[in-house]
Amino acid sequence: MRNWKGLFIAFEGIDGAGLTTHSKLVEKWLIEEKGIEKVLLTKEPTEAPIGFLLRGIMSRQINITPYPHVMALLFAADRLYHLYEEPYGPGPRHRGILAALREGYVVISDRYVVSSMAYQGGRDVGTLAVSVDMEWVREVNKFAPLPDVVVYLDVPPDVSATRIRRARWTWQIYENRADLQDTYRNFHTILEDLKREGVRVIEVEEVRDGRERSVEEVQEEIRAELSKVLEEFSLC
Repeated sequence: MRNWKGLFIAFEGIDGAGLTTHSKLVEKWLIEEKGIEKVLLTKEPTEAPIGFLLRGIMSRQINITPYPHVMALLFAADRLYHLYEEPYGPGPRHRGILAALREGYVVISDRYVVSSMAYQGGRDVGTLAVSVDMEWVREVNKFAPLPDVVVYLDVPPDVSATRIRRARWTWQIYENRADLQDTYRNFHTILEDLKREGVRVIEVEEVRDGRERSVEEVQEEIRAELSKVLEEFSLC
């Protein structure tokens, strides 16, 4: 249940969708053009020790088998830190994005609980013959309130794979084509569930009529849709 006066925006999508790029551009837009002073840009995994462990596993720099049960629980633990402990200002009271939301911040999270459901839920992970039920993933994250808005950047898995290959030489876990396809399918299922639960879902296509849209085109559409949300919440 929503119990804050701020606005919680989560950016979601498969790898290679440009979540970090667009969440940073939205932060800049909110501050510089919308004149909103209290804006907090954050991300998952966090920079805390559990987040560090997760990034090491995903990049294969830490040699731990990424069983989906284990990964889901690690992400849930990191999310607890994110919600209740991650510092966002000076002093002990400035801890956790929930406190920031109660204080009236617009919180932008580069990934949140929807990613856990899409990446760990309802499918095998890579070559491991192990899977977890999506409802189980949601259950271990029941402490995590849903965001007010999900901005979903829709990029086809084949385009995502090409972007990842252009950006770096190595593949992280979840980034092979089969996993990208499964995750893409999961996201679309979850988004329909979120709509029924009252979450505002903004779906932005990054490929239209067979052409990849520019960052500027995609960002313009995101801003247009978020402007409507800001008006609804009397934030501009």
